[in-house]
Amino acid sequence: MVNSRRTAKSHSALKNAILWPEPYPARDGVAKLMRKIESTRIQKAWPWLIVLALVLAGMTYLILSHIGSSVSSSAVIELDKDLISTNGLMIAFTGIIFTGMLAEIRFRTERAIQTSDQQRANRLERTSKALRKTALASFLFFALSLSDAIGNLPGPLSSPSSTFSLATTFVLPVALMVGGWSI
Repeated sequence: MVNSRRTAKSHSALKNAILWPEPYPARDGVAKLMRKIESTRIQKAWPWLIVLALVLAGMTYLILSHIGSSVSSSAVIELDKDLISTNGLMIAFTGIIFTGMLAEIRFRTERAIQTSDQQRANRLERTSKALRKTALASFLFFALSLSDAIGNLPGPLSSPSSTFSLATTFVLPVALMVGGWSI
């Protein structure tokens, strides 16, 4: 009877170990280190990704300008209409997201000050300033894209039978919008 109890205990322990394994400390440490390394790599690579996206957009603009691709005025109106609505949505999202982020950082800063953790409070204040600058830069890119899309509309509306450069009417506003997203 004692032997069957041990077998039942060891069997249930084995079953629990299989179903709910205990975390292996060394493996968890490695996983945390890998996540930290990956986030550091992304943080270091992010500005270069922005530059790459803007360079590719510029090259697309130059290639389409050189080739001379053109679209009809009705297509320009439809493209710009979509760009205007997308930019308006992106400006709204930018404002909402960054306002929420700043409110959270302000709350954490106040909590850090109350607990007299000055180093954390200073770091959070720097993060808050960086977010404000990023929000402003993103907003400016979206606003430039929006103004370019709106500025492209008078030509097609005034002369419906003309054709217009695809690079000017579509690629430039989209490149500015991608710049706003990438920031």
